[in-house]
Amino acid sequence: MMQSKYKTCEKHYKHPSSNDNVIRFTSSTLHPSVRHSHYCQLFPGHPPVPVFTLESKERYHQGFYIVPNALPVSKQYEFAALTLSECIEPPHCTNLHAHYPIPSCTNLWPENKTMLDQLHWAEMGLHFDWTQRQYTTNTSPMPLELSSFASWCVSKIDPSMSIEAQASIVNFYKHNSIMRGHIDDLEKTFDHPVVSISIGMSAIFLKGGYTKDIEPLAIELNSGDVVVMGGTSRLSVHGIARIHAPVRAIDDEEIQTDGVDPEVVAFLAQRRININLRQVFLTISSHD
Repeated sequence: MMQSKYKTCEKHYKHPSSNDNVIRFTSSTLHPSVRHSHYCQLFPGHPPVPVFTLESKERYHQGFYIVPNALPVSKQYEFAALTLSECIEPPHCTNLHAHYPIPSCTNLWPENKTMLDQLHWAEMGLHFDWTQRQYTTNTSPMPLELSSFASWCVSKIDPSMSIEAQASIVNFYKHNSIMRGHIDDLEKTFDHPVVSISIGMSAIFLKGGYTKDIEPLAIELNSGDVVVMGGTSRLSVHGIARIHAPVRAIDDEEIQTDGVDPEVVAFLAQRRININLRQVFLTISSHD
């Protein structure tokens, strides 16, 4: 059977030497597949940041936004510390809870290095059954810091969109991790975007079309970048082809200025944290 165009690109960009035609926002020259949309101010006291879209008339790219360096250093480490403390502890759910008794996978950060090394994902808000591929009736509190940021961020990037974050999945990537191409199509509504936050190591993100027969674009995502996938891009195939060393290294002066925990700094030098937030139901009341 012939290999899909998406799979071909996935295998190609998995190799560290494959950097051809990657969209990078750290370059002084804008990639021809990208268009600058506007500037928006996400945090008071910080300068406005540029918002980019894809230069394409294809429906599967409409409503897709990238905001490079959207999060200031202090906010990156605040969100990282939140995921490594609160979000991986009960009543939230992680991949560890399926294999170990609760007492052995609590109070993980920062001492329990053995368990932390096996940590792949955590869930907040509405929980997801990965075997049945559906949302369950199990829930845990959605961190207000994350849900508020998602709503505010979307309103500033595209006022025609909105999100009431009801579920969040945090993925913890190692240097050899990948995320195979998939579509986020198990929510009950697709009228609201998915918000994705990158912290730590950099990644080659593949943004495809509605099927894997469409060749994807390769986009480098770095620490502090935010992606909003809404509109008619909401149901496009996407994934992570590879993880590599962080492009935006945080220097000692920034760390000292922002009072960052050195343990968090060390973790992010070797991992990528991806926080994605989504609205599952049209309204909260439709779930009650």
